[in-house]
Amino acid sequence: MNDPLAPHQLPGTPPPPPEINRKRLWLSLLLPPGVLGFLMILLVIAASTYSGRGTESTFTMLCIVICLTAIGSWVLFIQTMRQRFRGSSLVLLILAYPIVQFILLFSILFVGCLAAIWSDGLH
Repeated sequence: MNDPLAPHQLPGTPPPPPEINRKRLWLSLLLPPGVLGFLMILLVIAASTYSGRGTESTFTMLCIVICLTAIGSWVLFIQTMRQRFRGSSLVLLILAYPIVQFILLFSILFVGCLAAIWSDGLH
């Protein structure tokens, strides 16, 4: 008797779009900046602790790890967005993701390198 009524759909109206998995969406958006931020903190600590020795190889490994993380997150983003979007909207989202991630990651990398230089870790 007190059961809620199911929403009645008028004939001719399209069904509502499917829901996006928000957990996967936020993971794909925040994983590369989070990983890079964490690795930059480790790089600054290692550079100041070891007086810059071995920093070049550590920086190279950091770049490789963050590139792989960004590519994996891009694939996760595409799979997540494909559930709801089709056509030109999906293409625009797919192409915008690496541009936005590049801007964020470059900003974090630049600030991290400045922090390493200011802490006198890189000689």
